[in-house]
Amino acid sequence: MKAKFYVILTAAAALLTGCGPSINNLTSSRVPQNASGIYTLSMTVSKEDGYVSDSSYGPKVVIDGVVRDMVMSDVGKNIFEYDYVMPEGRSEARYYYLLNYQRENDHEISSSIYDLEITDRYVLTIESVRGPVGAEIPVVGSGFTDFDKVVIGGFEADTNYQSPTSLTFIVPALAPNQSYRAELVSGEGVKSLGQFHVDASKLTVLPNPISLRPGELTSVAFGTEYSTSGVGLPISVMTDIPNSIIMPEVIIPAGARSRNIPIEGGKPGKGFLYISAPGYNELKVPIYVGNPSGSETNWNYPPKGSGINGGGPTTIVEETTIVEIYE
Repeated sequence: MKAKFYVILTAAAALLTGCGPSINNLTSSRVPQNASGIYTLSMTVSKEDGYVSDSSYGPKVVIDGVVRDMVMSDVGKNIFEYDYVMPEGRSEARYYYLLNYQRENDHEISSSIYDLEITDRYVLTIESVRGPVGAEIPVVGSGFTDFDKVVIGGFEADTNYQSPTSLTFIVPALAPNQSYRAELVSGEGVKSLGQFHVDASKLTVLPNPISLRPGELTSVAFGTEYSTSGVGLPISVMTDIPNSIIMPEVIIPAGARSRNIPIEGGKPGKGFLYISAPGYNELKVPIYVGNPSGSETNWNYPPKGSGINGGGPTTIVEETTIVEIYE
């Protein structure tokens, strides 16, 4: 008898839950601030009972303790909305929906209580859809914070917060001539900024070509279009005459646009320097190491006291001057 009574109660409960319509809120809990101060609250009504007539619906919203009638939306069937004017000086409100309908007699249901928060934060897009490595690109929007970060292709770009309405990022050194997903990452989550195309940036080398004698020191300036970021920019320098050139590694410091590097002539030879960096175009710079023009002197290498091949330590460069290169 107990089992039979339990089954009857279960069936009755199922019948009751399927009787009336249900309310679904379509309004976001956080809404960007707008100039008019008017915000649309909307909800939709769904039903499983064919005995409830849509024409009997009486949708209302209760906000600030006042019951307000809602109107049919142009968006679709059984969607209702109300344009709420947020009182000056406020940025939050609480509300809930009521729905009157007829099924044999009058009924009324209510929704849960919802929160509405008006934020001064909105992000539209990045100002440019493409740019070269190292370029500074603005993000169009408002409500930025110091915790916002721009991510390009999964790589966190150097992001510069300047004010709640000004945020920029430096195009990272990714493989050029490709498009990557751009995102804004903050404490509120991840927002898509669309696609961003990374173009190759330019490297410059002066002098070009390079000419020097065995044992002679010269200064070569390596430069970029934009100031380097992060830990600086390591530059790869390869050559097809390795015995003719003596030089240190090349790294342009963070925040700089160029650096002077000492190069010493080795054995006579003629070839090229192949210069590259991630995200930059490759340069092919001619280099010539030989005797002075018109000289018949037989040059011996290494020069006496050069410090090469066990000749003792020698200071190659006592002071290097950093020069900026502007095109």
